[in-house]
Amino acid sequence: MPAPTQIHISAQHAFARIAAEMANSQGQETGGLLVGRLFATADGPTLVVVAASGPGPRAQRDAHSFAPDVDDHQAELEHWCQFFSDYGVDYVGEWHSHHAGPATLSSGDLRQARAILDDPSYYLPDGICLPLATLIDGQLTLASYYLARDAQTPQLVPYTVISDDVREALERWGHSEPRQKIP
Repeated sequence: MPAPTQIHISAQHAFARIAAEMANSQGQETGGLLVGRLFATADGPTLVVVAASGPGPRAQRDAHSFAPDVDDHQAELEHWCQFFSDYGVDYVGEWHSHHAGPATLSSGDLRQARAILDDPSYYLPDGICLPLATLIDGQLTLASYYLARDAQTPQLVPYTVISDDVREALERWGHSEPRQKIP
């Protein structure tokens, strides 16, 4: 499936979590994982992000780099996959901040994204969502990049924040079983 034409982000479990983490991380890079599902819709591929994590208590962070607490991320992923188990959600990407510099992906970000896409322990048949978070006058803004598996460069995809229960968006595109993981 190509890159999504739109991304919908849960206000409650994703956008607010990212905003809170950004507010508490002044001067340090931060980030977390994203949980959601990519749907084929009449309007083109649509990504619904149901939840985001923070960096985790053992994350390594400074003004120019961020390495997540992978054990915490795994626990968060399992929690959200269970919480939304009727909808077949899974890991869809990583968000992070750049405190110094523009809201564009660095060469290191792209290398990491490619490494994740090439790692068989991740199930990302279509691509990876890579939003960059910035706080401007206390307001969270995301540069919502998506790197399709077969693309050379990430694409900036428009996003909306879902203020209602995200289950309504998941219902809109179908109640179905999760895609089978390839062994």
